[in-house]
Amino acid sequence: MPGSSPAATSVDVHALADAARRAGGVVRGPAPVIAERVAGVWQLVFFAEADRLREITRV
Repeated sequence: MPGSSPAATSVDVHALADAARRAGGVVRGPAPVIAERVAGVWQLVFFAEADRLREITRV
């Protein structure tokens, strides 16, 4: 959501993915999102799926 703060921050994307999976559990529906702050703007980078990080691509 625009203007919201991240639930967690880290330089280790795998630590973020593990934390997101623990917080949300493995459920049906949207996977947690991992973003990177670039020039002051959050850019969506990965979905933290149950068994992998899936890169978010833009068409």
